[in-house]
Amino acid sequence: MSNTRQSSSLQMRCGVSLLIFGGLVTVALCDSLVRSPSLGKQELRFDSQGKFKILQFTDLHYETPEDGAKTAAIEQTLITSERPNMLAVTGDVHSGWLFYNKIPEYKVGWHTLFDPVENLSVPWAFAHGNHDSQCGLGRGEIIDFLKAEFPHTLTEKGPLVVTGSGNYYIPVYSASNPSKMVMVLWFMDSGSESCQGDKHSYGCIEASQTDWFLAASKALTLLNGGRPLPGLMFFHIPTAQWNDVWNQAACRGEKNESVACPTHETGFVKALAKEGSVKAVFVGHDHDNDYCGQTTDGITLCYGRKTGVGCYGPVGLRGGRVIELSEADPNHFNTWIRNEIGDIEVLPDHQPDRQPSPACGAI
Repeated sequence: MSNTRQSSSLQMRCGVSLLIFGGLVTVALCDSLVRSPSLGKQELRFDSQGKFKILQFTDLHYETPEDGAKTAAIEQTLITSERPNMLAVTGDVHSGWLFYNKIPEYKVGWHTLFDPVENLSVPWAFAHGNHDSQCGLGRGEIIDFLKAEFPHTLTEKGPLVVTGSGNYYIPVYSASNPSKMVMVLWFMDSGSESCQGDKHSYGCIEASQTDWFLAASKALTLLNGGRPLPGLMFFHIPTAQWNDVWNQAACRGEKNESVACPTHETGFVKALAKEGSVKAVFVGHDHDNDYCGQTTDGITLCYGRKTGVGCYGPVGLRGGRVIELSEADPNHFNTWIRNEIGDIEVLPDHQPDRQPSPACGAI
């Protein structure tokens, strides 16, 4: 029997089925299905000191072998400086428009940037950016390629009846109890261009994705004895709430360009706040922004630091955002920026100016 058939059979016995937009979505409750099929021996868990560290790479923007080699060197500096438990890669690995119908060159870019990661045996997970599929490959095809070529990737396509490809979660287990889930890392496909049918908008998290997240989180809560599992979420394109938090809350970091968000308010961040388990969301997309702030609903919204040499930005040094959690208190985290020369940056504090948030413009 194939792995796919086995998985489907287990889901029928152990799943919770929910009707979402006319499609039957099964959320697995078996422990063997909660674990990502890619993980194998790479199961994520807190270390012996009770710590778990994530290094966020964003907007690598591979364009040429020359800039790719420079970006790979930055990646290695960041990894060896921080020694993370995993990488979260939040999109735009390529300047995809440069590789339209140049699929072999596009694949070389992936190997240039992630063979060094593989050589260091660091698990990594990917969320699509708006430019990644402009090469001509479908978003699902890109993930198939990653799973076939890179043994340490944890990336999954996720449920087929949900908008996008790359909506999935990864549990993080206890250091001392191999079967105890402590928290969940969520990865979402925020699309490319088009939101709620508007092709003049950046992509967004659509309604079917929101419903999938709520259903999957509910299933994980049931599996965890009715106790919600705290989570962090990663995707590429920020929502209008990144504007709001800058204007209405104290932030740390810099905002050197407008928030390039979808023109439609889908209610996704509000849904996260109401559900309550996700404590922070991390994005990329706007290369000159790297701030974090907390909404009035208590969710922390963060940009990463642009990591790659290709394309524009950042204003200062390239780098990555580090997120460190403790098993003793997984509802809270520490975060900082490590730059390309290996230093931890001191970021400026920003006080809210209480100005009305600008609307997200059409593209």
